[in-house]
Amino acid sequence: MIDLYPDEQYMLKFTNHEIMNYLVEPITAQGNHKFNITMYEKKKGEKERIFSIEFVDENIEILFYEHLIGIFVFDEEIMFFDDHAKEELSGSETYHNVVYEGTLRDKTHEQILNMIYKVFMILEGTKKIMIEETVYEQIGIHYPKCRYIVKLTQKNVVPYEIILENIHFRINK
Repeated sequence: MIDLYPDEQYMLKFTNHEIMNYLVEPITAQGNHKFNITMYEKKKGEKERIFSIEFVDENIEILFYEHLIGIFVFDEEIMFFDDHAKEELSGSETYHNVVYEGTLRDKTHEQILNMIYKVFMILEGTKKIMIEETVYEQIGIHYPKCRYIVKLTQKNVVPYEIILENIHFRINK
């Protein structure tokens, strides 16, 4: 893997411009979505910038931290961690959440936000979500690496499947 970012920093520090251009604008071009955007600084040892996009009609919220992008659908979370942050995760931080096991540090911000856009488009219109988790690796206290089947129920959608690394989305199947 080619690491495009300096070792000493997390690579998920998107600018507002990147988020708007590569995620919000493509989503809004696909439909009439109502959303709220919130940005705030939070002290936790040092300042951490948090950017939130809540899609009101979709029950979807996307949270951006320096080390994590979290996509919430109802009460379920799909987590995309900076590869360096994964090294320090414990099971309690990822418990009952879907964790993407592909690499991110070899992707540009535009490529990462395009992937988040594609996940949003998969989740759009979801009325019900069920997740099946199968552990395939557990080392010490680190979080367990899993394969996930994410079953989505959507209205007026032909059944289909999409696999994104270790996450298998099944829509209406």
